[in-house]
Amino acid sequence: MRNNGDRFSNTPDVQHDQSVPSMTALEFVVPTDYVELPSGGVFYPVGHILHGQQQVEIKHMTAKEEDLLTSQTLIKKGIAVDKMLQSVLMDKRLNVDSLLSCDRSALMIATRVTGYSDDYAFSLNCPSCGAKNDVHYKLSNSVVNNGKQHEEGEVEYLPDDGTFVVTLPKTGYRVQMRLLSGKDERTLFELNDNRKRKNLPEAAATDQLRMSIVSVNGITDPQTLDRFISTVRAMDAKLLRTMYRKVSPSLEMKHDFSCSSCSFSQEVDIPLTAEFFWPK
Repeated sequence: MRNNGDRFSNTPDVQHDQSVPSMTALEFVVPTDYVELPSGGVFYPVGHILHGQQQVEIKHMTAKEEDLLTSQTLIKKGIAVDKMLQSVLMDKRLNVDSLLSCDRSALMIATRVTGYSDDYAFSLNCPSCGAKNDVHYKLSNSVVNNGKQHEEGEVEYLPDDGTFVVTLPKTGYRVQMRLLSGKDERTLFELNDNRKRKNLPEAAATDQLRMSIVSVNGITDPQTLDRFISTVRAMDAKLLRTMYRKVSPSLEMKHDFSCSSCSFSQEVDIPLTAEFFWPK
């Protein structure tokens, strides 16, 4: 029979079992998840890490990522979220700046879920009476739009380039386009912001065309493309923007909103407020 008196003895020459690990030897492993990409890897050119990839692996959000999100220096530069996303990516060869906007949104939502939960609480003012409503939305209810809302033959995909071609009906011009990345959209925002500060007219639609058009009839010269964009008929410009929207994959966040103060009800887009990454 085991002598429990020996077990609790204060004898100074008691030998500790060296096979029992000490607290300093503990290793803490951060779990990871795989995130499905709305783009399915279709719109990345050959050579890009995500070309043809359906998903990426991310680690769960930790206090380290919270530090990045709350860094005043990064917030002022407008890159706090990008730095956080870069930190959770398991494949460090992948640059978050090269992510398509739809895939970046998917990573943001997945990271938010791992960090704080699936529940996203925010306030929304009723479009009818203006009353403030508290809304709870399950981020897992977001729906992937695969971007194939166009009719057959309206666009031609160039999978090696990750681009697509729209043929203008009147002129027959073949306009090759690409989807914008998160970095591109940040550039568009900065261009528009600079125009506002200088009291110049906005040109968001033209800027987007300028950044998304790769070639016209095979011509890639920037000056030629700029002349094309400046003189393209409004009808053709509208067609290009429409086809861009139809081709673009997205992550749709919608909610059936019903006002608690009046009878107004409507499906609304979920806004990404400060509470998204800084929940109260």
